[in-house]
Amino acid sequence: MAANAGLLHLLHHDRRDAKPRVSSVELIPFDRPRHLTRGWWHLPHDSAPAAMRKPVARAADRMRQIVGYLWNQPPPPPADAISAQDTRPGHDQITIHSGMQLKGSFHHLFSAGSPPPGRVRDQQAVTLISGSCPFSAQAARLVLKSGRRVPIADLRRQPLNEPAIDLEIDPALTLYEHDTSLRLASVGAGLAAGIPAEVEVTQLIDVPEVATMLHLLDDSQRGHIPVELLLRWCDADAVTDRCERLTRLMAQRWRSAYGATQAGRSIEVRFSNELEAVGTHLREALAHGRVPPAQELVTVAGKQNRLWRRLIEATRPATAAALADLSYAAAQLRAGLSTPDAPRLAVAVDNIQEFKIQRHAHQLGPLLADVAPAGTLSLVGSYPLGRTWVRDPTGAIRQNLYTHDPGHAALDAAGRRVELAQLAAGLYPEAAREPAVSR
Repeated sequence: MAANAGLLHLLHHDRRDAKPRVSSVELIPFDRPRHLTRGWWHLPHDSAPAAMRKPVARAADRMRQIVGYLWNQPPPPPADAISAQDTRPGHDQITIHSGMQLKGSFHHLFSAGSPPPGRVRDQQAVTLISGSCPFSAQAARLVLKSGRRVPIADLRRQPLNEPAIDLEIDPALTLYEHDTSLRLASVGAGLAAGIPAEVEVTQLIDVPEVATMLHLLDDSQRGHIPVELLLRWCDADAVTDRCERLTRLMAQRWRSAYGATQAGRSIEVRFSNELEAVGTHLREALAHGRVPPAQELVTVAGKQNRLWRRLIEATRPATAAALADLSYAAAQLRAGLSTPDAPRLAVAVDNIQEFKIQRHAHQLGPLLADVAPAGTLSLVGSYPLGRTWVRDPTGAIRQNLYTHDPGHAALDAAGRRVELAQLAAGLYPEAAREPAVSR
């Protein structure tokens, strides 16, 4: 097991106006269950409690099936498992992450989907697809006329009821962005390094620039966000600049992690931009002082290519937010489009909260038969558990660093400042080092 595999960092955010305190837990496998914190257990794979044996075994089987298919050989047996129980009233869902030694790194993975029949050598290509939203909920906010500050991410669930007058953007990359780029690179490279050399492998990075621009469009059309403010959001100083920085960082992290595996072959890193034509149209309209209606942008999206034409015909998105959601699934549909003449497999390597994109893509998968002759969706997912968690003022554990951003620094047990970006880098040193080769 990698030296850094047994560390879990807890950020105790007792007060929102103070720096969190950091503590660490060792996750070295052992022979009996251990309670980590509310709703979370560290379990031995071979001797889990009776009530957990079947869920642990099923999760391990899914992981072995996917990793074994990709590597064309049985992977190492799972070392342990971490279970997470939804502690909200009325919820009883349990999610199991199985511990797996990949090439050069150790992770706890939630696995989803089934690989196609046959062997990985039957595939013309395998595409690993990873992404990250820019910012965090607290790093991009609107200032309202009343003086309130509202995270832009909240507008998807709660529209504005008063005008916005300004933007507040934290220029520094967040812990969520650092952690995501490091962890996904480590897992993606660790999976890619085991795929037989005769199978073409591509790493696809999907940072949703245009979809992020669309977050403000629906409220702008309701008259709460002036066109000048929307243009600032879409312009170079906000979304465009942040997405370019994050894309470069994710590519660098992946190349570093893959280089650390010493796999001996080069893998191309590509970039996804599903709504490029929509972004161009939106910027041009805003530059002329006009906020285009959502349906105008939907029409532009439908003219991009055959896949988008079929998606728009089938789903008819009514809002800019719905169009943005569709773009996430479109990236996975394109990567996983498989035909008898060009069989391929896509592997989503992403944060667990993005598993909903894989579900959405599978719901839309039958549409691929209208995009390419005998087209089907070949898509599985591998979702690594993060190892930096936030304990909020209520005592609840939050592993989604996008919605629960702890800031840029914490304090250790001695009261010394700890930079959280460096804390994250220490968990995934294989991805944090300088890449040996750039292409």
